[in-house]
Amino acid sequence: MTTLKKTLGHKSHLTIESHCCSLLAVPKANRLSASNKLILDVLFACEPEGMLRIEKQSKGKSTILKLSGRMQAHGHSELRAEIEKCNPPPSLDLEEVSLLDRDSVRFLIRCESEGIQLVNCPLYVREWITREQGK
Repeated sequence: MTTLKKTLGHKSHLTIESHCCSLLAVPKANRLSASNKLILDVLFACEPEGMLRIEKQSKGKSTILKLSGRMQAHGHSELRAEIEKCNPPPSLDLEEVSLLDRDSVRFLIRCESEGIQLVNCPLYVREWITREQGK
């Protein structure tokens, strides 16, 4: 769990504590404008290398696999296993994916070719998919 607190001393800082790390950063004067970015940076910096979270959401007959974190080649087999458990094929929600590699983009291309819809796909990912398909 992440907690936010203000520390007092010579300079005021925003402290972000997580189960895996602590960080003293952003001076108080800059805190409001940078706080959201800092929180995300700290949370993703604390992830184990290559961590991809898969959250399954079912609504009636449709299923959405909400992905968050880092999508890298070594996690594809687990994601493929989750996809294969779904009937009909699920949609993949990419809104919270923070990082992909080329193999992951190619994996997403294969998913789309199998009828799996990509939802909330960031523009840069969509452009990368388009470039890879053009090769």
